[in-house]
Amino acid sequence: MPFVWCIGSIIGPAVGGALADPIRQYPEIFKPGGFLEEYPYALPNLFVSAVLVIGVCVGILFLEETHAELKHQKDYGRELGKKLVALASHLSPRPSEDRRGLLEPDGLVTSIAYCTFSEASSTTATVEDEPLLTPPPKPFPIKKAFTPQVIHLIISYGILALHTIAFEGLLPVFLSTPKADEAPSSWFKFVGGYGLSTREIGFILTVQGILAMFIQFILFPPLVGKFGAFKVYIVIMLLYPISYIIVPYLDFIPDDYKSTGIYATLVIRILFGCLAYPCNMILLTNSAPSLLVLGTINGVAASVASLARSFGPTVSGMLYSYGLDIGYVGLAWWINAGICVIGGLQAFWILDPSKEMNTLEGMDGMDEEAVDQIAVDAIVKATTADVTSAEGCVNEFDIIHRVVSNQA
Repeated sequence: MPFVWCIGSIIGPAVGGALADPIRQYPEIFKPGGFLEEYPYALPNLFVSAVLVIGVCVGILFLEETHAELKHQKDYGRELGKKLVALASHLSPRPSEDRRGLLEPDGLVTSIAYCTFSEASSTTATVEDEPLLTPPPKPFPIKKAFTPQVIHLIISYGILALHTIAFEGLLPVFLSTPKADEAPSSWFKFVGGYGLSTREIGFILTVQGILAMFIQFILFPPLVGKFGAFKVYIVIMLLYPISYIIVPYLDFIPDDYKSTGIYATLVIRILFGCLAYPCNMILLTNSAPSLLVLGTINGVAASVASLARSFGPTVSGMLYSYGLDIGYVGLAWWINAGICVIGGLQAFWILDPSKEMNTLEGMDGMDEEAVDQIAVDAIVKATTADVTSAEGCVNEFDIIHRVVSNQA
């Protein structure tokens, strides 16, 4: 998932910058007049909308449910997806009988080798002639899922989403704002941006995606491995305001070094973002009181973040426009830094899992049927791989099962 996100961060801005204002950028292809001249930024938005539609269709037709309580229900979307795949296979050239004979000696396809995780659960495979499946686990009480630790992490995630999406909306606007006629004479009251074109801004955002990929894969693992997700998250939340306070002061940099200032600011902001988001997710997952409520907790966290992202750019854009009118181009940036300070202070209510939480306490409240279901599914999944992994799963879940049995 981080890899796909990083690739999207690289390709997205480049494509958006290339498709914006097509009549001016590609006059030999797009002629003046019509829809695209009246709405010069419609083309990149149409492209993004098409990508989203494709993503939704793929999710409905091919993604399987993984929730322990719901994955046994019939999925009409995946049923339709299977029919479409079968139709495509029927229309495409089939392998010869000899070829199939090399793959499967009897000309038959072993069902468990080609089925999905949840489908493997419904096969007739057995271990020592005993059925692998147990009834679906009982629902975990939702009110017990939202512990104080979980609530604080969700709030922190919402604050993080609010100020980061504000940055994403403010940066292109600031870079496209015309340059000031005079150099800044005050540390607070000044206006002016960089006056860059859409294509130049798209290139800068593409570099941002490349930097994000480097930090995500090169710096994040050793940092979190050495200091832990909790310590890294707290430090980042406290330092985050710096990445916003310094942005408007790029106006003070001489013209020869302004590009260096932009990329230095991007490095700082991307470093904080690429460390903060995964750490929050790690802490939130580890704080879940039961494996059965991970989906609910992550769903609520995503909803809170989406709510913050829905009005973050609007409010920050209004503040930016107001700041330009009164001569304070940094107003929106400084208010965004203030939101960061609130997020940093709120992070102190988050507990260090290594000190305040016992790993096995997360299994408290999970009934034996739920543990049996998890263990069985792990065994079934492992049978499609090798015996060693299956033995590892059995040993791991056997320990969990004994712990829960002793608590009962």
